[in-house]
Amino acid sequence: MDDQKKHKIMMLKGKTPYFILGLYFVILLVVNYNFQDRIVKAEGKGYDGIHYYEITEQITKNEPIATAEPFCYRIGTPYLATFLPFSIFTNFLILNQIAALLSCLLLFYWLGHFIRNKKINLLLVLFLMSSWIFYIRFNQFYPMSCDPVAFLFVVCFLNLTQSLKNKFSLTAYLFFLVSSFLAVFFREFLIIFSFSLLCLYNPIDKKQLFFIQLSKIKPTLTLFIPAFAIALLGIYISHQLVNPTTSGYSFSGALYRWAHNKSFYALISSAFNSLGIWLIFPFLLYKNMISFYLKNQYLLVLTIISFLICWLTGADNERFFTWFSPVYLLAIGVCIEKNLAIFRSKLLWIPIAIISILSLRILQPIPQPIDGLSDFVFPVFETFHTEYLNLFASHANQKVMTVVFLQYLLGCVYFYFAIRYLKTKKN
Repeated sequence: MDDQKKHKIMMLKGKTPYFILGLYFVILLVVNYNFQDRIVKAEGKGYDGIHYYEITEQITKNEPIATAEPFCYRIGTPYLATFLPFSIFTNFLILNQIAALLSCLLLFYWLGHFIRNKKINLLLVLFLMSSWIFYIRFNQFYPMSCDPVAFLFVVCFLNLTQSLKNKFSLTAYLFFLVSSFLAVFFREFLIIFSFSLLCLYNPIDKKQLFFIQLSKIKPTLTLFIPAFAIALLGIYISHQLVNPTTSGYSFSGALYRWAHNKSFYALISSAFNSLGIWLIFPFLLYKNMISFYLKNQYLLVLTIISFLICWLTGADNERFFTWFSPVYLLAIGVCIEKNLAIFRSKLLWIPIAIISILSLRILQPIPQPIDGLSDFVFPVFETFHTEYLNLFASHANQKVMTVVFLQYLLGCVYFYFAIRYLKTKKN
């Protein structure tokens, strides 16, 4: 076989995962279209979606943008939706599904910077795509959302940051600046990705005063300050373009309220609801994670900030953990690759598969909300819930949340002893 044929075969092999992701995306669309009903709340608009629908109508009619805070400032997705010729629902659905597909393809590419085993990367992305809370399935249920396009920006920022870390490029940095400006018109939290630039050169050093090596921070300030400033400018402009119909909202007030009112117990439950039992492995295999984060400190910073945002923002923690799922999935993937022999054991992968099928609701569609929480029905990793709000720890029937959490806790105990046993057996 000549070199040219070998090159073509290698090219096809490199593209195969992207074809698989695209095919799985189409399968999910077909299944969702036939089995997943749209949310009935507010005639299909949902909860926050009422405001995004209103903004889209106002832009279409060339009327001033006026709705409740903070939703009125997220004009990006409603504005893009006006360029499509269909109904507002269909426009949002098409736009959000395109964003979800592009996000998955870019996520697979980004994971490849850290994890050489493409099968692991493919498994992680397919896992995310299968989740009830991820946008491919959730879009069909709740099309009026700004999260999918914001998630696309998340993955773009991660790719751009890694590109700058590997080798500084003025073009990549300019793309980062433009993205920083545009992203905040979709979701304000995207401003945090400018902070990742501060840790491009791994400034955290336990031998230094306050554990920071200033010589590695100073060069990155010239990258961080313009990115942060232009994102602030975008937020300022978004506030000037709209007329809020409510008063009394403040960002600092919201942070204070959630910091005091949000249950840490519910927060951890939400993390499991979003990422499943996989979440425990970076903690059980923490030595691998410490080594990894020391080499990629911008990811450590993003992980910490992301957890704070999940804690200090609204009640739908599962949605917030999904925003940052690439960072958490990467940590999981690194653990799997470093301990691949262990994860090939039936003692691990069979329980993981069973729990994932149940917790992702692979066998069931997303249920509808009802007026008031339903009576307690014994849950098995969420899969038998008949109430939409019971899928969210902060809204759920307290008995439901407790039982689900205890099931995950028992799963964590099992995997702790299973990993110890397999490591001892290996040695």
